[in-house]
This record gives sequence, structure tokens and C-alpha cells, in this order.
Amino acid sequence: MNSKLSVKFITLCGMFIALSVAGAFLKPFGNSIAFDSLPAFLAASMLGPAAGALTGLLGHLISSAIVGFPFSLPVHLIVAVEMAIVMIIYSVLARKINIIVSAVIAVLLNGVVATALLIPILGAPFFAVMVGPLTLVAAINVMLAVLVHRALSGIPSITSDLNHDVKWWFLKK
Repeated sequence: MNSKLSVKFITLCGMFIALSVAGAFLKPFGNSIAFDSLPAFLAASMLGPAAGALTGLLGHLISSAIVGFPFSLPVHLIVAVEMAIVMIIYSVLARKINIIVSAVIAVLLNGVVATALLIPILGAPFFAVMVGPLTLVAAINVMLAVLVHRALSGIPSITSDLNHDVKWWFLKK
């Protein structure tokens, strides 16, 4: 994609943010852990790091606002920035190395590292309780995003002017 923002690019960013908000209502454990990062991972791999970061940041903030910022606004601002950083790293690594390595690193960053960075604020018991479920749901979010990206990459009308530089490694077409 060139440096100009196309209507298609802006529309897809908005769609991914809306899907992120919708994913916030899919809570496998009934708590604040949800499938709101799947669209951000998809945006990061299909549209690039800026779109992924924007989707991760805004998607998390809107999703958290809807449920009343359960861990407080400052904590959710930190998590939103963490999400943006994870999406940038995921997108860059998917292009520089390959999407599988990128996915594994993203799961660890999103599930373990991002949660560990909250220990000074929320304490070690929070980390102990949340790291397992967060890592599991992060893995599902990333795996589904990789599979959806792979499926959509074969539809020219969707991907004609999007980034095609993701390295699929053993997932050759």
C-alpha cells in the first residue's frame, strides 16, 4: 500500500475497530478477558503496524469503557498502549521473519509480559490468577487472526491494495 490513505484502508480500520468492540462481548471465562484483540491482530497483519496499533488501542479503550473500566481508567490506558505495542511488534515480525514466529511472540507478549508489567499496580496475585487465561485467549485470538488472514489473502477484491509482504513460512500457497 502506498503512503496515501485510501478509502478502503480507512474503512477497513474502522471495521476492525468495530469488530474489536464486538469481540469484547465474547468472554469465554465470564470476566474481562475477551476476544477483542483478534481484529487488531488481523489489522496488524493485513494492513500494517499503524492500523494494528490503532485497532488494538482504540478497540481496548472502547471495549473497556463499555464495561466501565473494571481495573480503572489509568490501568486500561496502560493496557491499551501495551496492545498497540504488541500489534506493532507482531506486524513487523510477520514481515521480517514470518507470521508463525510473530504469532508465538505476540502470545507471550500479550499474555505474559503485558500482564507482568501490571504487577506493580495490581499485584502478584492478579498476575497469578490472570496470566493463564489471558495467555490462552491471546493464543486463540492470534491463531484465529492468522487463519482468517490466510483465508482472506486469496480474495483479490479484499486484498488487492493491502500489504502482501507477510512471510507465511511453511504455509505456502
